[in-house]
Amino acid sequence: MTDQPGPAIVGNPIPLSIIVTNQGPFEATKVLLTIKGSFGLQTNSWPLLNAGDCRYLVLSVNAESPTLLTNSAFLSSDSPDPVPEDNHVELVSSVNTIYGTNLVANPCAEFPWPVARPVAEWWWISASAFSPIPGWWVTSNLTVNSYGAGVGVPAADSPGPPYRGTNYFVGGSFLSTGGQYRDLWAVAAAVDSGGLRFEMSAYLGGARDMNGGASFGVEFFDALHRTLKSVWLGPVTAPDRTNVTALLLRSVGGYVPRGTRHLQFTIVTTRDWPDSSFADDLSFVLLPTESPTLEVASFATKGLLLAWPTNKTGYVIQRSPSLLPASWTTVQSQIIVVGDRFTAPIQDLENYGFYRLSKP
Repeated sequence: MTDQPGPAIVGNPIPLSIIVTNQGPFEATKVLLTIKGSFGLQTNSWPLLNAGDCRYLVLSVNAESPTLLTNSAFLSSDSPDPVPEDNHVELVSSVNTIYGTNLVANPCAEFPWPVARPVAEWWWISASAFSPIPGWWVTSNLTVNSYGAGVGVPAADSPGPPYRGTNYFVGGSFLSTGGQYRDLWAVAAAVDSGGLRFEMSAYLGGARDMNGGASFGVEFFDALHRTLKSVWLGPVTAPDRTNVTALLLRSVGGYVPRGTRHLQFTIVTTRDWPDSSFADDLSFVLLPTESPTLEVASFATKGLLLAWPTNKTGYVIQRSPSLLPASWTTVQSQIIVVGDRFTAPIQDLENYGFYRLSKP
């Protein structure tokens, strides 16, 4: 019995895939799998597993704060087992905070799936649970190769990630894609403040003078899965690489659009020759910006004076007449620097309401 822990990020479903294999040499009858822990108590049984048979189970749980999720899995059978030591595993997943953590699961293709996809009617499974590349929904033969495994492909000392693992992504057909999703409901307030930054990067490349290339992108969706924004890195062309087999770093940063509730990460590879477009070391990190405090003071007879530190640049003043629901509009006001503060006098009575600072 082996386990395949999934990526664990606050506010996102945390998958755990368990493979039960009868390694023989005899058949096993009345097989019982018992799981205890963060997933509660679950039991699953099979009347017969012939030698070499595999069965699969995918569990999912959410955690709303960083923690350790611990589960124990026990396997038993009415048949004698010559190797009983592998009938018990402790499954421990560390749930990471959503800030400062790479939100891309299996970003370096280090975990290709060890067995073939099972027959769907055996278990209810998530779409990516038995992908050839765990964590990714794969179409059109996006696959994995090892550095140095072949002619004309990246070697261990080829230009690429300085701290690379064993594998990298490679397009297996003319057009190949892989995708995965993340939820941002846990940081909705930070998203809607307009101050939540992101940084994304990837090593992308190709082989020799081939025109194929790889791209890595993120799409931002609102609660109704409507696209708010897309950001792409790559492709890195043959002239970019000076016709050398290489993966080159590409990176970009920006702000998460207000209203974002879901992210989709996508790898796209194209090629005009087998194994000629590559990607590795994909990263997407959220970095919250500390929003300045908006200071409010009386101004003239019936006015307000709004102020905030001058080291917090790029903000505009917004107003909403109510917070339930909020309807924010930008306030046109003269902004004057006084000492170490931006100041903005508000004198128009109809502009009274609720105020905030926002980054466009």
